[in-house]
Amino acid sequence: MIRVHIHLKVEDLDASRVFYKAFFGAPPVKVKPDQIKFRPPSAPLNLTISQAHRGEPSASAVNHLGIEVESRVAVEEHMRRVKSAGIRRASS
Repeated sequence: MIRVHIHLKVEDLDASRVFYKAFFGAPPVKVKPDQIKFRPPSAPLNLTISQAHRGEPSASAVNHLGIEVESRVAVEEHMRRVKSAGIRRASS
């Protein structure tokens, strides 16, 4: 399975946990003191939220985006398919 991965920095981690639990209708799959992960059953999504810290440029912002696959082998298979289509690797 391929999932979209979104990592958000939030001002209020507890309030965000309550919101996303209600929004997705499912509890988080992982809870750490400064980070919470949701994988809602209704969408191929890995949403991670973490506490923004004072002094960061923006208290609430997208931290990073990604694509989650099952394994390193899956990454290699996807990259072979992309390369065989003549698509060059995007620079990060």
